Amino acid sequence: MLLKLENLSCHYGTVQALSDVNLHVDEGEIVTLIGANGAGKTTLLRVISGLVRPSQGQVIFADQRIDQLPPDEIVRRGIAHVPEGRMVFPAFTVRENLLIGGVNRLEQGRPKEEVEAEMQGDLQAIFKMFPRLEERINQYGWSLSGGEQQMLAIGRGLMARPRLLLLDEPSLGLAPFLVKEVFAIIQTIREQGTSVLLVEQNARMALRVADRAYVLETGSIVLEGPAKELLHADEVREAYLGG
Repeated sequence: MLLKLENLSCHYGTVQALSDVNLHVDEGEIVTLIGANGAGKTTLLRVISGLVRPSQGQVIFADQRIDQLPPDEIVRRGIAHVPEGRMVFPAFTVRENLLIGGVNRLEQGRPKEEVEAEMQGDLQAIFKMFPRLEERINQYGWSLSGGEQQMLAIGRGLMARPRLLLLDEPSLGLAPFLVKEVFAIIQTIREQGTSVLLVEQNARMALRVADRAYVLETGSIVLEGPAKELLHADEVREAYLGG
């Protein structure tokens, strides 16, 4: 088991955002978390990545408790978070944005030349996955389309060489043909050995690519199981798939 959340709760002041959540992700899995806006999905990802502290429970990654670690250490442990809204650096080029994703490697005491050579190799792997980014390598982040910015955000996350990639609403605001492309890329990421925890408002597409799924309502897990089963479950179809 790669990631395990045990009895996880989280508060924003007096407001409870998560309540007694139990969830796990195995090596080589795509797990999706679906639910309405405000259900707590983004908060859950933020707790895993160390941006928000839980008020109760544990986050265990690779058999080590990580819920009291700072975000940069969690990245070094092998978790990368691609937040909702892309959040690329608008005044940096595509190449610079990607290299920022791998900056944690320079802090590991390894020779700089070795790290830079490794990162150049990883850049080429990212460009193979996202050819449009290579075409725009010297363009600034602000000049990219929404789809290109999403590709850049995912590529930047992959530059950290994560064992687990947290994706928050990767299809939000994208044209339908780009949505299909993003979900194909998510499957490729898994095939290359990175597990994925996916929060996604397009529940139908998410359930089609995922191995397992959880349904979050008002901060609590109310349903879980194989994604293909949940895709055909009446309660899921009525609430999230339009009947």
